[in-house]
Amino acid sequence: MVESLTPDKKLLENLVASHQDSTDPNDIAVCSTATNLLVTAHSDPAAIRRKLRTLIENASPFSQIAGVHVVGPLPRLSEAKTDINDSAASHGGEKLLWPELAN
Repeated sequence: MVESLTPDKKLLENLVASHQDSTDPNDIAVCSTATNLLVTAHSDPAAIRRKLRTLIENASPFSQIAGVHVVGPLPRLSEAKTDINDSAASHGGEKLLWPELAN
């Protein structure tokens, strides 16, 4: 019974393929929703990479504001105990959270 409620993976992939290059806000919404369903309902690796790539492309640098401190579990990259990216020099010195998506 539960399987019948799961969105069809092939249909979702076709929706993404047919709407991903559109600039129409409705098409963008359809593509985003289909991608979200591919991630949540099917754990689709390509959809997960698309979502991560979108996050990376739309990310902006964090700027510490004087007189304000971070509340919560978000650590600073400079205080991380492990090296995030050993090949930072090959990307202009920037630290990449997902270096495999850089190419």
